[in-house]
Amino acid sequence: MLVVALAVILAAGGATVAGEVEAQDSQWVGGVIMTRSTLRVDAVLAGAAPARLELVHVGGSRDGLGQRLSTEVELALGERVMLDVEPGVDGWRVSGGERGKHAPWQPWLYVRTTTAVSTTCQGYDPKPLYWRAIEVPLTFAATLSADVSTAAARTALDASVATWNAVDCAYLKLTDAGTTTTPMVGYQRSGPNTNVVTWLESGWPQSAAAIAATLTTFECGSGKLVDADVLFNGQGFTFSVAPLGQPATADIENTFTHELGHLVGF
Repeated sequence: MLVVALAVILAAGGATVAGEVEAQDSQWVGGVIMTRSTLRVDAVLAGAAPARLELVHVGGSRDGLGQRLSTEVELALGERVMLDVEPGVDGWRVSGGERGKHAPWQPWLYVRTTTAVSTTCQGYDPKPLYWRAIEVPLTFAATLSADVSTAAARTALDASVATWNAVDCAYLKLTDAGTTTTPMVGYQRSGPNTNVVTWLESGWPQSAAAIAATLTTFECGSGKLVDADVLFNGQGFTFSVAPLGQPATADIENTFTHELGHLVGF
């Protein structure tokens, strides 16, 4: 599989490189923080790449707020990394998001995320992410998956919410704030903000291998979560709600249960 993946990357004009992140700049683009990281390339392990790469990725910190997308690569200033990269319209990107970053980095599963996740909130003391409110409202897009009826999709989503609400040691309760025909993804600095759950049937911006992703925004100084949005990759996957699963499809309830873990701070 690794050989096949590398062949795809090289065919797209990409490369595998090793080097050090020597500069970073984060800016707001609408409600999303975008970071440009300059990588000094010390070695090109496959393909071809210039001596310096400007990598564009979602997430970072700006104006005292941090933002993280669960499927996106995380890079820290001064970090030494090995990456699969490919050219994009506005700069180079890490192929496959977090999947394109290799050892010695490894993800830590099932632990509470902190403000010190790589690019995000550098220079701040690490704080665990948390919701200050006891109830966290979720707003659902009025139109959900193109693959199943809206009613069936909502039943599956509601079952995921019920699973998390049944955790007896948790202080949070996820609540239904209704639906919207205009789901706003990202943090709106002038407000208001809603924690939206929506599908993207086209224009998926992340790794094609990602079934879904959660974009969280939080205060760098405290770790308090202020917004979280869940996006389903309707462009790359067919979704289903079959009780025992359906071949060649992604199960909505299973996927949303996983993404809610990111939403609550894991």
